[in-house]
Amino acid sequence: MAIFSFSAYPKAEKNYQVAIVVSDFNEEITEQLLDNCFKALKKCKINPENIAVSHVSGAFEIPFIAKKLIETGEFDGVITLGAVIRGETPHFDYICAECTRGIMDLNLKYNIPVIFGVLTCNTTEQAIARMQKGEELAIALVNQLNLFEEIKES
Repeated sequence: MAIFSFSAYPKAEKNYQVAIVVSDFNEEITEQLLDNCFKALKKCKINPENIAVSHVSGAFEIPFIAKKLIETGEFDGVITLGAVIRGETPHFDYICAECTRGIMDLNLKYNIPVIFGVLTCNTTEQAIARMQKGEELAIALVNQLNLFEEIKES
């Protein structure tokens, strides 16, 4: 039986190609998520030239662009970044549910990891407190990609 381990800053085992899809809505939060994500990918030895960033209007648009990027066949993994903050209407619930479903569907349909990094918060303060999550998402992707490589080799 193979033993798979995860590391705080795993070194990329291959020259991975990474796509990041980031929502511009709540930009002050999503840009910080992106910055933290990008810094962590570099710490994991992902070449910055191998990171493609695509901006979309809002969280609802993330799954579609992620799908199109996956279908190019150029990427080993995708990180999705967004911030949805509850308002006074049920709009929050619909956007969160469909964005989550869309990203999960991509994980099940395609043979590459799609990391869910869409913050779903009740307040702006909660979202600001979670902006460092971009780092964790990058680490999760590299760990997942390395795990895929270990599984292929075993």
